[in-house]
Amino acid sequence: MCGCVTLRQLVNGIPIPVFLRDTHGHFIGCNPDFTDFMGIEERDLIGKTVYEVVPFNQAKEYEQRDNELLQRPHIQVYEGQVTRSNGENKEVIFRKTLLLDEEGNPSAIVGVIIDISKRKIMEKANWDYKNKLEDMVIERTANLSKVNKQLKNEIELRRHSEDALRESEELFKTIFNSTYDGIILQELNGKIINANAKILEMVEMEIHELRNIKSIKEISSPINNEEDLQAAWNKALSGGNHFFEWTILSPKTQNAIQTEVFLQKIDIGEKELILTNIRDISEKKAVEKLLLQEHNKVKTALKHEMLLSTIATILNSTDKFFDVLDNLFKIIMDTMHLTNAGFHSFQAEYTKEIEYNIDFFANQANSPYAKIFASMQMTLQNNQAIYYSVENDLTEMTKDFLKSRNTSLMALIPIKISGNICGVLLFESDIIDPKTSKYYGLFNTITNMFANAWERYMLLELRIEAEKNSVETVKLLESSSKLASIGVMAGGITHEINQPLNAIKIMADGILFWNKRNPNLLPETFLDKITKITQAVNRIDSIIKHMRSFWMPRAQRSITEFSAYNALDNALDMINSQLSSHGIVLEVIRDNAAITLHGDIIHLEQIIINLCLNAMHALDKSKQQHKKIVVSIEKSEDKALFKIQDNGPGLPEGIGEKIFDPFYSTKQPGEGMGLGLAIVKQFVDNFKGQITAYNHEQGGAVFEVKI
Repeated sequence: MCGCVTLRQLVNGIPIPVFLRDTHGHFIGCNPDFTDFMGIEERDLIGKTVYEVVPFNQAKEYEQRDNELLQRPHIQVYEGQVTRSNGENKEVIFRKTLLLDEEGNPSAIVGVIIDISKRKIMEKANWDYKNKLEDMVIERTANLSKVNKQLKNEIELRRHSEDALRESEELFKTIFNSTYDGIILQELNGKIINANAKILEMVEMEIHELRNIKSIKEISSPINNEEDLQAAWNKALSGGNHFFEWTILSPKTQNAIQTEVFLQKIDIGEKELILTNIRDISEKKAVEKLLLQEHNKVKTALKHEMLLSTIATILNSTDKFFDVLDNLFKIIMDTMHLTNAGFHSFQAEYTKEIEYNIDFFANQANSPYAKIFASMQMTLQNNQAIYYSVENDLTEMTKDFLKSRNTSLMALIPIKISGNICGVLLFESDIIDPKTSKYYGLFNTITNMFANAWERYMLLELRIEAEKNSVETVKLLESSSKLASIGVMAGGITHEINQPLNAIKIMADGILFWNKRNPNLLPETFLDKITKITQAVNRIDSIIKHMRSFWMPRAQRSITEFSAYNALDNALDMINSQLSSHGIVLEVIRDNAAITLHGDIIHLEQIIINLCLNAMHALDKSKQQHKKIVVSIEKSEDKALFKIQDNGPGLPEGIGEKIFDPFYSTKQPGEGMGLGLAIVKQFVDNFKGQITAYNHEQGGAVFEVKI
């Protein structure tokens, strides 16, 4: 019983998987390292067969090996594969033997697993030779057991204890000296009592030399924090375990090795020891460092590529070069962690509205560093970049200048356009980094991008100015001629219409006056029509007056307060029948809030009429079966918001504000003069309002008027 407890305690403290199965293949026990290796809790393993734990082909091989062992008892060692619970395959060495009961019959199979995934720890020939010797010992023991059966009662307890102890020692030696990790056994006071071959190789010492040192602190590198080691030791003494990184040092050669250390207190018999497991991670750390360096290089290169892409996108998406400079400098400073960046043009008109200006060029006359600035400008005008760093050999004045700006590095790159130095870019940083010099190429690339965009802007400005000078002159002459002709025509038309219109009004008013003096003689329907004729003549007269005053100064126009709903009703009354004759349904949506406007009511009516007629003409060209115009009015921020929407083909793409230009028309020649929407725009401007046009998401055009 004492030997079994000692074996269990020893096995639990050694970092190698150990398992126990009965003769029917069921798991009856294991140590924690076996459950960690397999990724299965012990409670989930007990009672299961290998067929329930590993793939079928592996389980079948294990079963065959177990049967061989049961048929021919010996210490069985072979290489194989183990599939962990996470699906990972491991190359391992199995070492198994039988446990015999008191009658000498097999009662269980005990085995250990040694992970040889990274390298083979034993040659196959040695294992075969060792297996033969062990088979001979087992066979001799079995023979002696048969011969000396009469002495069994007297020596059974001693033999059982000796066998258990021998197996424990053999297992311990195999694990202790075959593991890839260095192992040190220490007393609780730190004295080293044993160590395996791996740790002796790592510290380049013999076992007697290692036992003579007081503690593992004597093989510790000075770069370690001894307080961390003491804390880990104290934690192990209190029954816990601790895992940490540590650099060990060979006292002879001063060779340093980075390791991972695991401290744990174990019980061997009645004695408590500290088990120190030390793993060499030098190669792992070297690879991690290399990967981190490469990762940082790629990350920096990607960041710079993204910065250049962002700058190119912003510069190429606008013709207003100077409008985006401040935003670009903010992006450059944030991305490259600069303390300052700026721009200076040797032509003052280009930089007066830029926030990120190079301030010392603008105020150099009264500066104590005027000589430096003059030298800078001369160097830049010669198309030479300037790089100042506090680590370089600089004059005292230059060092003072950098100190006054709280910067450690300054780069000034000239901007060259068509052979001329037009400006300069500034980059400043308060940090000197080994990679900073690599930024110089990036600074030059950014400067070239700025130069290309600036040159494109200058060429575009010259072209626009040239085209404007030629086109505007012709356009102004044509528009003036057309408008003058319209004014003459409008004056003649209103004069010719007034005479017959006055005659109609006199006749209609005369009939109404006669009926007033002779009531009940004329039919009511007849009188209603005569009244409508009078109202229509009054409206025509008002329109004619407004045609005469269309180009008059605002001071001469009639301004009154009126209801927006009245203007809407008057306008729709005039075009309702016309819309119906074109097969168009008119829908009116009204707000309940009272809306009073100040201005010319006829102008508002003309706005509504022209927009509705414009929609009607668009629907005439549409193949839409159910043609519809929706006119809505609502109160919005103490203003009237009119919307005229149709379900026609919509506005041409990219037309923009050109639709409101005089004589601009999308109709075929002869179908319109392009004045309707221009007049609408003029009337809206008279109300100090806004008009916008866009296509509805469900189709058709929408005109919004806010006055």
